[in-house]
Amino acid sequence: MTKNRILQQAELLFQAKGFGLATMREIASAVGIEAASLYNHFKSKEEILASICINLLQHLNLQLDEIVMTRRTSLARLETFIRFYLKYQVDHWDAFQITHTEYKHLSDKNLEQYKKLRNQFESRILIIIKKGIEENKFIDLDPDLILQILLSSIRWRYNSPKKIDKILQKNLDQIYQIIFKGILRR
Repeated sequence: MTKNRILQQAELLFQAKGFGLATMREIASAVGIEAASLYNHFKSKEEILASICINLLQHLNLQLDEIVMTRRTSLARLETFIRFYLKYQVDHWDAFQITHTEYKHLSDKNLEQYKKLRNQFESRILIIIKKGIEENKFIDLDPDLILQILLSSIRWRYNSPKKIDKILQKNLDQIYQIIFKGILRR
């Protein structure tokens, strides 16, 4: 339980101050333990960052595996993924922000694992996109281009989680319509 509290408080501090400015002493204080006790759970601040980033990507990959393995259409799989991702992003806002901005502070070993997990995540989405192109459900364009545009449209890094949550609650169906059909009148 203490390990989870450490990660939660570290997420808040890393998000507020940035990884470089947050200290182990501040993390320990936020958790309510002595700084020396923090080292019983994590060897370093970088290990805490790695845990945040890697745990998030592992969870995303597990969920995406389930979505990819279903017998539903590619469109249904993609919609399920987008719904899950948007909701999960809001529910784990600080971890998402840290994972996408602070990963550059990871050591070579952890950075390699981070990149491997991120590549797995993207390759799973590519499976859905390629299958949709094969099924003639998605436009026949470069799947990597579609992937990058899709990811950029659902990664809402620069807004507040409350603002995004309100947008999602009110406009989820419109968000899918824009992502799947675009903004041009037909």
